[in-house]
Amino acid sequence: MSDKAKGWVYVLIQGFLFVVIVFSSAFERKYLIHPYNKFISYIGIVLVFTGVLLFLTALINFGQKITPNPVPKETYELRTTGLYSIVRHPMYFSFLILFTGAPLYFNAYFSLVWIIMLFIFFVSKTKLEERYLSEKFPEYKQYQLTTKRLIPSVY
Repeated sequence: MSDKAKGWVYVLIQGFLFVVIVFSSAFERKYLIHPYNKFISYIGIVLVFTGVLLFLTALINFGQKITPNPVPKETYELRTTGLYSIVRHPMYFSFLILFTGAPLYFNAYFSLVWIIMLFIFFVSKTKLEERYLSEKFPEYKQYQLTTKRLIPSVY
């Protein structure tokens, strides 16, 4: 299997996880009985909007035609400014925030387990992506030493 094909497998898994998180949260809200907390829902809404804003900011910072495939295009240039100076994968970070907001909006606490699965998946995807980036950009190794992978100041 080619690198690009492997990359598209990761994209399909990522899309599947996104759908599972939303539908699981909605299903849990509808069919499992537990108290509804408006405050938690508001936190969820804030996280969803924050995730969308961070994603759009990262997209603008990237400044190149983007693909969800972890194999970088030949025309890509390494970005290390803006959000990329805070975290190496700000788009994945924004998805973590956004999709944490969905279960909170629905007060679907069991569905938060899927966020852990999404995080583990992103760790795997970023390892693959960073292998390609290190091959393409010799300066990427230094960037890895100075900037966290997925969560600013944490990991």
